[in-house]
Amino acid sequence: MDFEKLFDGMELSSDGRKSFYELYARRNEPEFSASVAEAFEVYEKGDVEFGEYIAAFATKQNVPAAVLTLYIYMLMCEKSISFYNEKGIDVNIFYATMRDVTEQCECNLKNDGVYGIPQVIYRRWFRRYIGCEIFRLGRFNFQVSESIYDTEIEGIVVKKGDPCISVHIPGGSGLAEDVCEESYALAREFFKKYFGMETPIFFCCSWLIQPWLAEDLPGDSSIVKFQSKYKIIDFVDDPGDMLRWVFPETCENPEDYPEDTSVRRAAKARIIRGDIIGYGSGVRV
Repeated sequence: MDFEKLFDGMELSSDGRKSFYELYARRNEPEFSASVAEAFEVYEKGDVEFGEYIAAFATKQNVPAAVLTLYIYMLMCEKSISFYNEKGIDVNIFYATMRDVTEQCECNLKNDGVYGIPQVIYRRWFRRYIGCEIFRLGRFNFQVSESIYDTEIEGIVVKKGDPCISVHIPGGSGLAEDVCEESYALAREFFKKYFGMETPIFFCCSWLIQPWLAEDLPGDSSIVKFQSKYKIIDFVDDPGDMLRWVFPETCENPEDYPEDTSVRRAAKARIIRGDIIGYGSGVRV
């Protein structure tokens, strides 16, 4: 496998490449090689089992679990790329998708001093990338999924279990309307061509899909414009998701939350007032 091509495509930093090749140089050591092969087997059992195995493997090798997970996942990319080739999908889409991995490795370096895949949430989440379930098409990530709601949108009836496309929103860039709509257009073409979905129904579950945003933010807000394209069908009062994305800084007192954007100012005011914040679910075509 051409790892340099993969690393260039996903823009993996020199730190990530260095840690990978340090482990790759040990691939012919019998004990290390056998443990890597077993990691592949345990991976198929599920993330809980895989996480426990990686933790024990990492301790035995005196390597951070985040680094070892990155190494194993990079080896697994060979199978992922084969899937793209068999489907006739441009492999550059895989590279673009995997840039989320790079971003989280860099966050882990900043937060924990280790360049690797954060454990639990992102280790589990990135299984979907390796398994070719999620595709980065323009601004958003899209995933073939099944509806968990009975709903209707523009005359189209959607039942629980019907095929749909889940929309995931990577950080790092804004929500300019033209950029967002271009991403949906790419997804319509992609899922029609490769998955036979004539009229994809998009579902999004996010802190961006909650009614109060349209009430508290300026009308020209890109968040309001993004949300307006969706029919909101559910809302959950759970601040965790929004706090993680909007206020990633650790502040014990809400009075100390930053106010450098309109959404931060609005969210901070609601939290101080004791109003609900959370996340919602919406559907669009």
